[in-house]
Amino acid sequence: MSVGSVKRDPERKTWYFVVDVRGADGRRHQVFRRGFRTRAEAQEKLDQRRVAAAKGVLVDGTRSTVGEYLRDVWLPSLASTVRPTTRDTYERLVRAHIMPTLGPLRLQQLDRTHVRQWVDRLAGQMSPKSVRNVHGVLAKALTDAVEGSPKTKAGARTVALDAATVAALRAWRAQQSAERLFMGAGWPDTDLVFTHPDGGGLWPQNVTAKFRAIAQELELPLIGVHGLRHSAATWMIGSGVSPKLVQQRLGHADVSVTLGLYSHVMPGHDHDAAEALAKAVASSRRDSVIKP
Repeated sequence: MSVGSVKRDPERKTWYFVVDVRGADGRRHQVFRRGFRTRAEAQEKLDQRRVAAAKGVLVDGTRSTVGEYLRDVWLPSLASTVRPTTRDTYERLVRAHIMPTLGPLRLQQLDRTHVRQWVDRLAGQMSPKSVRNVHGVLAKALTDAVEGSPKTKAGARTVALDAATVAALRAWRAQQSAERLFMGAGWPDTDLVFTHPDGGGLWPQNVTAKFRAIAQELELPLIGVHGLRHSAATWMIGSGVSPKLVQQRLGHADVSVTLGLYSHVMPGHDHDAAEALAKAVASSRRDSVIKP
């Protein structure tokens, strides 16, 4: 992270600071924090950010806790990348050994000291191998939290969109372009599709909260944002779309993962297969009788 700088917004009559950050992919982009009443206030917050970064604290404006991230974001995301048994193991370790101690901490507060004390506590309760396993789960969860590459080759894919979705995305791009024009040089160059009006990225937990509020207002089931993925897969398979095609759209590494997750929505397919086989056999018999 660079030293950063404090600047004044001439239109809003407020102060802000900006710093250069190197992402997980090695690219650099700018991060802004706005709305400070005085230069001194903005400088103080910038200094706090530098100190936190030097101590290894996750520098982010979110108020989400470690537990909220693990429960609402990370664990649900595993359904598309690991086998159900692996996900169950991760969830068991998270709930039994991570949530009780680290769960209440805000993600922004989590630092090396907290993790070291947590590991020391675990060492007095279980074998070294078990401690390594639990620590590995936390490390994976925090690593998965960073803007990185897909976990598998299947994750890097092209997915066709319907006309209505394309129209919605084009309308959003027009709105975002207007916001970018208004911000001018203050717009961070992150190439993000969905952003705040000032170009800043969205925190997943806030998106989840907004989604739940809208679903509740419309009296819809509270399935969560990730649940939409499962709904789409269920509808596709239930409508007769090939599981192989569904696998490719979801980005599963193998079709067996797709079938393992969604075979329950195909209760009539086995019967349909039996009927199709019977018709084929009957047709074959008729052909053999007709032939001289």
